[in-house]
Amino acid sequence: MGSVLSVARPHRLVACFALLALASCIKFVSPKEAASEEAAAKASRAEENDRRPLKPAGKELDLAQAALDGSQWDEAIAHAKKAREILDAYEGQGYGSTEERHEHNRIRAEATLVAGLAYRGKGDALGAFLFLDGKGFSADACGDARKKACVEHEALMYENDTFRGLSTNYSGRRHEALHPFFEVSVGNTTLSTTTFDMMKNFWHPKSDYLALWVTSADGNRFKSAVQGQRASYTIAGSAHSITGTDCSKKVGEVEIGRARFDVKECHKDTSNYVGATLTFTMPLEDGKALDLTKVEALVIFRRKDLKAQGTTYSIGDVRLVRTRDRK
Repeated sequence: MGSVLSVARPHRLVACFALLALASCIKFVSPKEAASEEAAAKASRAEENDRRPLKPAGKELDLAQAALDGSQWDEAIAHAKKAREILDAYEGQGYGSTEERHEHNRIRAEATLVAGLAYRGKGDALGAFLFLDGKGFSADACGDARKKACVEHEALMYENDTFRGLSTNYSGRRHEALHPFFEVSVGNTTLSTTTFDMMKNFWHPKSDYLALWVTSADGNRFKSAVQGQRASYTIAGSAHSITGTDCSKKVGEVEIGRARFDVKECHKDTSNYVGATLTFTMPLEDGKALDLTKVEALVIFRRKDLKAQGTTYSIGDVRLVRTRDRK
């Protein structure tokens, strides 16, 4: 019997230690502790949601509105711009609900409105239009509190004749933001009077402000100068001819198999062009480093300032929007 007991005791000890180890792995949670852990989990999820842009963008919009109310125009514009940047940085990542997407659109539209009102407050309504971007502006996205102001701002930006020509072309097609009325850059070939004669066919008939790309490619003479606080520019073309082949004259038909084909006569055709000169000015701070032999510049001018004297055309004092490398 003694030998049996001496063998059994170690097994009972091992079993006891195993039970103790198992007990140490089991955590007994009271209802109060469970509720506390659930609250912590919800807080963690809420913190994760706070990483979405709605809260910080909304805060920037509130700051922009406060600055606008205090006539602090530049500060209002800066906060409104920041609100849009926060939202745009999140673009494409998606939201958990349609309501959040609508809130995104509301904040963005109202940030555009507040910045626009700030530009208008500082006497720069054109700046309000330039604050529009490729996403455009629609009063439909605004909340009830700012709806009336949004409707008025949208009408000014897109329907008022002052800015209509900056987004709408001759056929009535409207773009969401600034769009040059002329598809090519003036000066990318030798300037001629034909270029300016064609212009009126491309702008909207009720245009005031117009946007245009300008440059000075080979074949033109470029000159810039400083006159007080303005920089002046001259792009001068010269008389030239372009010869091509014209095969538009039909002289007969020929039958090949069961098909009939037109027979056309080709001849050399030469078009003669009268050289033209374009002049304009802009604030020195914008134009002092502008070399139009290397870049194209998008400028805005007023249609009433387009004047011709002989073969010299002036578009007056322009506003520089941006530049790009010459194509």
